[in-house]
Amino acid sequence: MAAELMDKVRTFIQELSTIYPIRLDVQEHYKVIFFTEKKKRYAGITENGTIVVRGLEVRRGDWCALAKELQSDVIKIILERREPKAAAELVTNTIKKLRAGEIPLAKLIIYKTLTKKIASYESVQAHVRAAKRAKEYGLSADVGAKIAYLVIKGSGSIGDRSYPAEIFTQVEGKVVDTDKRQREIDVEYYIKHQILPPVGRILNYFDFDDSELEGQPIQSTLGHF
Repeated sequence: MAAELMDKVRTFIQELSTIYPIRLDVQEHYKVIFFTEKKKRYAGITENGTIVVRGLEVRRGDWCALAKELQSDVIKIILERREPKAAAELVTNTIKKLRAGEIPLAKLIIYKTLTKKIASYESVQAHVRAAKRAKEYGLSADVGAKIAYLVIKGSGSIGDRSYPAEIFTQVEGKVVDTDKRQREIDVEYYIKHQILPPVGRILNYFDFDDSELEGQPIQSTLGHF
């Protein structure tokens, strides 16, 4: 069936090219595909089971591993199982685990490269502040170093609450620094700025809003019937 369809598509393209001065080609044949807000942002699964993602990948270093893994799992569930609801439930359950302190600390570390000397930065970004603190602890934070940091609960900006990940350990769900002080991960920061943005822009198009993904009760509207 797939081969027959591809033959028809190629025939159509050939006929079209004889009428219009355009060149078309078949890049891929998808069994299932979904698009988000832009035509170049999509994910699909091919006939041989390969998942292709364009414009949706969480590739930048300033996303923690949890955000990357969760987005990948959401895409996989939607494409392979065609169950957006199951994907949304996975996000909700992950947020519950994060709030309960059940997520390994390693999955919350954010990495960003120090591209110039600390003193050369005009604004003190989170990874720059973490780099300054790393030096205070005798850790390497030279130009070109990939700064690993965590955002800790407290007052001030994100930068004020960014600390080098190397100074923390996790024992029975509790986060302790090298000075034996117990700290708390800023869970709400991770939910609002790490988890929801990459999965929300996918699941929002399947009628799951961010508050619903967080597990908050929502008022029923016509859109939910």
